[in-house]
Amino acid sequence: MARAADQEKRRRLIEAAIDHLDRHGVGEFSLRRLAEAIGTSARMLVHYFGTKENLLSQALTASRPDVPALLGTVRDAAGLREAAFALWQDSAEGAQRRNVKLLLETMALATAPGHHYRPFVQEAVTAWVTPLAAAFVRIGFDALLPLE
Repeated sequence: MARAADQEKRRRLIEAAIDHLDRHGVGEFSLRRLAEAIGTSARMLVHYFGTKENLLSQALTASRPDVPALLGTVRDAAGLREAAFALWQDSAEGAQRRNVKLLLETMALATAPGHHYRPFVQEAVTAWVTPLAAAFVRIGFDALLPLE
């Protein structure tokens, strides 16, 4: 039973981290400030996530739209256009707006040489591009790169 409670606590902490990141940004993110803002301790965050980078990675992953689900049913150009427009609307004006804002801020920070956010951004871009490339192949475009 403790495992379910731990997972629920982890999920709530990630949601709190996403809310905090939305309000304060990624650039100045610290475990101490997050802990103070959400009424816990930095030690508890380390217990659940290990490092600031791991917590940030999990928060960014959890906040990412489910692009594979959105594009997984695309079978023609009209379906791709419709799915892309829905994703854009949700990203620009809807529920995903804050999450895309976090991703874009993290991408900007990761452009600095050797920046520690770079692996998170590479993984996030792959998570968006891979299902998009697969959708293009399903509607008849040649695969130029492996989709693995």
